[in-house]
Amino acid sequence: VDLEKKTDAEEADDADDELEPSFGPATKVQNTKNVKEATGKHNFLISTCLEYPTSVEQRQALWQAIADSGFLSQMCATKGQNGVISSMIRTSTSPAQRALIIKALLGDEKTMKEAACHPRRSIVVRTFLETYISEMGTHIDCFIANVKEIAEHAVGSPVVQRVAEFGTDDIKKRLVAAFTKKDIEAACIHPVATYFFQQLLESCDEADRNTICAAVISATKNLREAMSTAAGSRVLQKAVSYGSDEIVTKVARLLERAADMEVDTKDYHDMTEEEKKSADGKIKRLSKSERRDAFGPVLGDDALLAFSKHPHACFLVESILKETKRRGLELQRKRLMNALKPHVFELAVSPWAGRIVLE
Repeated sequence: VDLEKKTDAEEADDADDELEPSFGPATKVQNTKNVKEATGKHNFLISTCLEYPTSVEQRQALWQAIADSGFLSQMCATKGQNGVISSMIRTSTSPAQRALIIKALLGDEKTMKEAACHPRRSIVVRTFLETYISEMGTHIDCFIANVKEIAEHAVGSPVVQRVAEFGTDDIKKRLVAAFTKKDIEAACIHPVATYFFQQLLESCDEADRNTICAAVISATKNLREAMSTAAGSRVLQKAVSYGSDEIVTKVARLLERAADMEVDTKDYHDMTEEEKKSADGKIKRLSKSERRDAFGPVLGDDALLAFSKHPHACFLVESILKETKRRGLELQRKRLMNALKPHVFELAVSPWAGRIVLE
């Protein structure tokens, strides 16, 4: 075999090549999902470099490079990249930089209402409200003017919750004033808007909180309907927890009054065949789950028993008992306990009323 003899320089190069790590040949990406996952990791890396830089100069250089890229508006509306924009908001150093982000956030002819209800841009809006709500200016007026629509939107509700949480007392009063009595009644039992009212009750000062609690209590004329929904029960629990002694007493009296009312809850499944024929088309047929969640036939103290065994209303009864004990309202607590004592064994075996027995 005729082997070509290598020179000393070539042998030295081969020795160096053996010391270098080998990563193998480059492979083509067959799945675009891998590209998206890699891009997401890059976004996290950029956000980390912005928030935890080795120097302030490095952060500013990276911030300006992203701002000059011309893709800010697209990044606001892209999953993963909107996290980078949120980091840019938190690490911005001047109102001019934040104004640049707001301009990119709104894009072409977009309002703050549309941005608040956008599944990607809303993340950026929430970050702005958490950090620099004082610089939102007229955009706060847009939130207040459309608070009812935004609060009922699944994506927009967390945005107005941030307005209620981080806004000034004047902003919170304007948010409450934007709701009429009829709107409050509908919002209290709305599965999404209820969280906005809960946030208002937690964030407002004592005077405004009592005003909201009174509005919520007076708006929920049909206490039975409000208690039977998860949304209404939560709002009433917050009203009892954060309201004044007068509010707690009023809710306790409403429970007592409901317990004294005779209620006809006879549904389609309890009727005879003749009654079913005459009632067809006039009465709603309840499903098994609806019948389970509905209040049973109640009369007198049995109404309070039905409340205590209901999967949503039981939490309000428990809250009333806790607050009357904590505030020293013995008269209201004694009345409720006397109504429940005859049914203590029935309550003890209920999956929902057991907590009331312990209370």
